[in-house]
Amino acid sequence: MQFQANWGLLIALYLFLAGISAGAYISAFVSKLKTGSDNITTRVGVLIAFPCLILSLLFLFLDLGKSFNFMYAFLRPFSSVIAAGTWILTFFFIVSLIQWLSYFKNKKLSIFIENIIWGFGFVSAVLTAFYTGVLLWEMQGVPFWNSILLPFLFLASAISTGIATVVIIILIFVSKKQDIRQEYSVLKFLSQIDLWAIGIEACILAIYLAFNILSSKPAAVTSVYNLITGSLSLPFWSLVILIGLIGSFYFDWKTIKIKELSPSFILNNILASFCLLIGGFMLRYLVLAAGTLGTLANLY
Repeated sequence: MQFQANWGLLIALYLFLAGISAGAYISAFVSKLKTGSDNITTRVGVLIAFPCLILSLLFLFLDLGKSFNFMYAFLRPFSSVIAAGTWILTFFFIVSLIQWLSYFKNKKLSIFIENIIWGFGFVSAVLTAFYTGVLLWEMQGVPFWNSILLPFLFLASAISTGIATVVIIILIFVSKKQDIRQEYSVLKFLSQIDLWAIGIEACILAIYLAFNILSSKPAAVTSVYNLITGSLSLPFWSLVILIGLIGSFYFDWKTIKIKELSPSFILNNILASFCLLIGGFMLRYLVLAAGTLGTLANLY
């Protein structure tokens, strides 16, 4: 069996940053619903989403080496799931840019227009996070990736990493310039959502690995063994499972038990967030690295 070598660090960065972008936007949307109005968390989520999306697409283009492939897919949206994904990314790009500019330039939109943009933005953010997994799912040359569970796994991880990025920006940078005590209830609510996302992600990951290890395709089985007992097992168990899932769950659990904005609340939130970002990136990188070629050797 041979590991795939076409998709590595650049694609991992694309998947990671696109997930953060979508997750940050979802965090902003949830925060707005929670409070009924704009707040610091909402603004930070929107202001993060667009730059992260730009960076993710940059890494994707750098890896492809042929940016016209994107335009070819864009002009034929019904030719494949991947081609449809170019429209999802483009739509999310436009919506997040509009909101980013409105917040950055402090320009108010009408309530009607703003609600429409939020609705479309939320849907496109969820689809963008889901699509990062679909991109791998469609690659038939690597049986390990050919599971509908992979998009759901990346969606759950995107929500967590998006929340983590928003929390880090607020607690480390924004808190030095503004009073964030009014954000306590929103931040605690995001920690509660994060606990669910981590739990769901852990369950999906376990089922995903179980299905692959029971697969009739040797390449899929080889990929799982390389993750859990082979050359990739150390970073998988230490960075994805121990830090990314168990560590983040532990610190989030401690966070929601604290009843006021305090140094311990801030510390636990930051620790949970860094654990999530480490685990989220390594999850994507190791899923790519573990990919073993099957009958089809060409990924492009």
